[in-house]
Amino acid sequence: MTNIDKNITLLYDEKTLDLVYRIYAKHQGKNNVPFIKLEDFRSMFEEQQTAIYQQQIEDMKRLFDDDPNNRFDN
Repeated sequence: MTNIDKNITLLYDEKTLDLVYRIYAKHQGKNNVPFIKLEDFRSMFEEQQTAIYQQQIEDMKRLFDDDPNNRFDN
């Protein structure tokens, strides 16, 4: 769990974190690259999830914006 802009809390469960960590570790192992511990990975995971969430919020704002110059191209 991480706080976003002090007003929003991003929730995830340990099962999701573990699943994503296993995918990460598998790819690191395939490329013979060391990987970080789960607890260190948690910080990166939260940062990534926050960035994705913030981008989704911006996309939604653009989608419903009344200014046609701010909308997505068709």
